[in-house]
Amino acid sequence: MGMREGPIVCQISPLNLRAKVAGVTCLLEAMAIVRSRIPNIQLLIVGGGRMRTHVVRAAIRLDLGACTFFTDNLEDISLPLALTDLYCQITVKMPAR
Repeated sequence: MGMREGPIVCQISPLNLRAKVAGVTCLLEAMAIVRSRIPNIQLLIVGGGRMRTHVVRAAIRLDLGACTFFTDNLEDISLPLALTDLYCQITVKMPAR
């Protein structure tokens, strides 16, 4: 995967919904702040999807390209979770109808 020594934050989700991508973008913005205090922190984003390029671009825009790692969807998520120091769940609340 190319990851180095240091704490790993992980987020697992298909990147197909705008609200989910907005949540992951918010996570990236938080990572930029945290990285100023913990320079070796890394982010692992597990999940492909038609909107993944938006997340990749946000990581690059926030100067997180070197510490953000992406995988496609995985059937077995035990390995990324085993590597993880902190898991971040993005929850999307859909509006009531």
